[in-house]
Amino acid sequence: MVQFYLILIAVASFAATKACCFSLLISLLLKNTQKKEAFAKGRFSFACVFFSIFISVFTVGIIFFDIIEYIKSFSMLKCIYFVFFAFIIFLIIFFYKKVLPIVFILYVIYVSVFLIILTKNFGKQYETINLVIFENKVEIDGKTFFCNDGKKVNFLVFEKITLPEFLLLPTRKNWKQLAGISMTEESVEKSSQKKINFFLEIDVVPLPNVDFYPAEYRLSFKNELNMQVPVFEKLL
Repeated sequence: MVQFYLILIAVASFAATKACCFSLLISLLLKNTQKKEAFAKGRFSFACVFFSIFISVFTVGIIFFDIIEYIKSFSMLKCIYFVFFAFIIFLIIFFYKKVLPIVFILYVIYVSVFLIILTKNFGKQYETINLVIFENKVEIDGKTFFCNDGKKVNFLVFEKITLPEFLLLPTRKNWKQLAGISMTEESVEKSSQKKINFFLEIDVVPLPNVDFYPAEYRLSFKNELNMQVPVFEKLL
């Protein structure tokens, strides 16, 4: 994940450098000498700044994050993605007065549509979830989930989506909602096969051992090695 954003910054800064250099060459053809000199100085300064960012980011990536091996693993689709991103950055820098507002408006619309879809499907996301565990049911946020045939509840079943980094959305990466409860992990896998699509996943969280019912817990998810690990905290 870090490698992706380092390469993204490097690609953006390199494309911006090329745009500044290209516009600098064009400025040399201007007839107005005073305007040409001021424009050339500004573009040259920006080109130096962008190129410095490119060198710095790429150096850090090579030394600390081994981005060369990451680049070698690129698929054709990912190469096309970065080329297209570089082209957009080039247009933004070269035609900043016209293209920048258009790209900004389109990006705001893009993010808004995605957030509406995510909120509609997964609801409001909370850092912690309070739940009350009974022997054959679980109560969460005023909703009650019963286990079939009154048997003991062993698992919470979440539907979750992990947003790929290439979407460039300024929001949380993991979205999830409680889909139900289950007695066994195998039954969850069988019942969820038809629901899983390209992004949607099923996350099964084992409940803690309970000696006395009802038991109240607070559930949170801790990030470890790019994975979300469930943590249960017993409430008095």
